[in-house]
Amino acid sequence: MIKSISIFAIIFFMGLSVYAQDDEPLRVISREVDGEIRTLYNDTLYGEIKIREATDKHITSIFFKEHGKKKTIVTAHDIKRFKMIVPFPDRPSFGVEEVYYKSETDPKNSQKKYFVPLDEWK
Repeated sequence: MIKSISIFAIIFFMGLSVYAQDDEPLRVISREVDGEIRTLYNDTLYGEIKIREATDKHITSIFFKEHGKKKTIVTAHDIKRFKMIVPFPDRPSFGVEEVYYKSETDPKNSQKKYFVPLDEWK
């Protein structure tokens, strides 16, 4: 009995450690930076982007100010993806010059969409 409980405990804690490794929080740029967005119709718009709302796993909305226009709120329902240019002071901590995000549908709720990190800009 003690042997089976100890084996169960070992397997349980190994499972927790594997789960905890995938739980790294999303890092975002907190200030307004240059970037571009790709619309649903594959148009590219250039301007300034700032994260409006984010969780530990995804971004729910951004502010986008196209050059010469007013700042607007953009959600994952509005665009396919966006790219932010990492400002120089933050580049060493991010390790890249640009960060990319794509629109993705929530697997649990098909009406909900958000932005998740993207490896490369295509």
